Amino acid sequence: MLLRRIFDDFGLLSSKKLSLVIGNHDIYGGVYLAEDILDFPGRSRKTDFNMRVLQFRDYFPEVFNSTVTVDDDVFPYAKSLDSAVLFGINSIMPYSLIKNPFSTKGKQSTEDMRKLQELMSWELFNEKPRILLLHHHLDSRFFLRLKRNPFLWKEIEWRSLKFKKSKHILSLLEKYNINYILHGHVHESLLYMFKNIQISGAGGSMSGLYPDTLSANIIDIEDGKVTLRIKSYADTFTPPKVSEFSNSSFSDYGFIYNN
Repeated sequence: MLLRRIFDDFGLLSSKKLSLVIGNHDIYGGVYLAEDILDFPGRSRKTDFNMRVLQFRDYFPEVFNSTVTVDDDVFPYAKSLDSAVLFGINSIMPYSLIKNPFSTKGKQSTEDMRKLQELMSWELFNEKPRILLLHHHLDSRFFLRLKRNPFLWKEIEWRSLKFKKSKHILSLLEKYNINYILHGHVHESLLYMFKNIQISGAGGSMSGLYPDTLSANIIDIEDGKVTLRIKSYADTFTPPKVSEFSNSSFSDYGFIYNN
């Protein structure tokens, strides 16, 4: 698997260095050719949702070997690192011809919400900054204002990216004082605030608002203070070696949030 090989080549296949959450394309694939538009709903309907989640974990066993879960599930999980606690959820909504025809919407089941709340309530995880990891963004209106697409199919798809009933998970974050979210899904790299939560979206690391720009969303944590920022490498470039990713050839853009 290409992605696993890339992680391995960069020395990232470790639970301390890498944390993953599953995305809609990991479960359902995607639309790559014009003819896929007609085939995609049928393929999504035949997809074994739970099996794909298990396969995702089995592709990266080193990454999940220190996660804490309820009932031995893959998601939701908690992972305690030296400077923070991460909560990872599966935000993908199962395919439905009526409710999720493009297999792009997000949702948390009542059972998964119960398990996430149980993990968040553990005192063991209350001593460090806590960060929620999920694939979907929670503020659909923000992204609808951000980008309009002239092609009808893409416009319909764009409007289908939302996370349903996000207020339930937002109330959970407020209850347990969790003020940071990391997500992907939309192909933009942005820092923004929503409901007093600081959010870093990294879906546009290689393509997005800034053409010909490689970007990295960075989280700095020092003495309990969390700083979110984006670093960019603009214009045409030769990909740097691993050791070069920390040098000054990157330029900062976006906003820096301090708690």
